[in-house]
Parts: sequence; C-alpha cells; structure tokens
Amino acid sequence: MNDAFDRIEELHGLPRAEANQLRAIVLDHDNDPIAQMSFRMAVKRPAWLASDTRGRGVPERMEWVPLISFVQVMVDAMNAMRVIPGQFKSFGHDYRGDTAAFVHEAYRFDPVTDEQMNQVVDVLLELEVERGTRIGNAKDGSHDDAPADMT
Repeated sequence: MNDAFDRIEELHGLPRAEANQLRAIVLDHDNDPIAQMSFRMAVKRPAWLASDTRGRGVPERMEWVPLISFVQVMVDAMNAMRVIPGQFKSFGHDYRGDTAAFVHEAYRFDPVTDEQMNQVVDVLLELEVERGTRIGNAKDGSHDDAPADMT
C-alpha cells in the first residue's frame, strides 16, 4: 500500500477502506529535488527518471547522465525554497498549496465544503503574508508592528 502522494487527488483516488488503513501519509512531490536527492544518483539512474514512471512536473527532456544529473539535482535542491509569501504552490519543495487538504485528510476531520476549505486556505495565506512582512521588517530594521514607545 502506497503512503506517499504527490497531490491530494492521488489520496482521494484510493478506495475509502484502503485510505482508512493508512497509518501515515507522506506528501512527496514527484519533482521535489530535495526529496529526490540521493548520492546514488551519481552512478545509477533513479526510478523517477525512467520514461514510463515520470511524475508530475518532471521534465520529459531531462535524462540521466552519470554525475551530471546528480549535480543538476543538487543545484535544484539548493534553490528549491525560493518562495513568495502568500503564493501557495503544489510544486517542487513548495508544499504550502497542499497543506490544508492533506492535514484535513491525515487527521480524518469531518467533511467540509469547498467554501470552508477555501476559507482555511485564505487564512493561511493571510497569516503567511503577515509573517513575511514581520520578517522583512526585522531584516530592514523597521518595526512598524512594534508597540509604541511608552516613555
């Protein structure tokens, strides 16, 4: 039984009885260089680069070349976390676009409507933008969100 999924539709595609037997759910994008990184790739073609098993977002033109492919994926991994606050994606090492749906499924919460799930995602987006602003202000030395001086 597979417990690793690239996107929520794969989990939803399981028969309910099989999904209920899962003890863990792993979210692992097919094109996440960090998740796919392996020293073995320097000398052996990884299964995810086989033409018949390529996952979502793995370029069709990408071919395995000893050592070269390892270096290419290593460079991709170093750049994998460049994200924009408030722009959730379901791609590479950006799992923010998947978080709400997978947490809902993993904890087996009661069913919700699409509107309710969208409201959860909207709150998460808002919180992330606020956090990004606070971090940016801290780096710049400005403290617009700090309490006023009481002296």
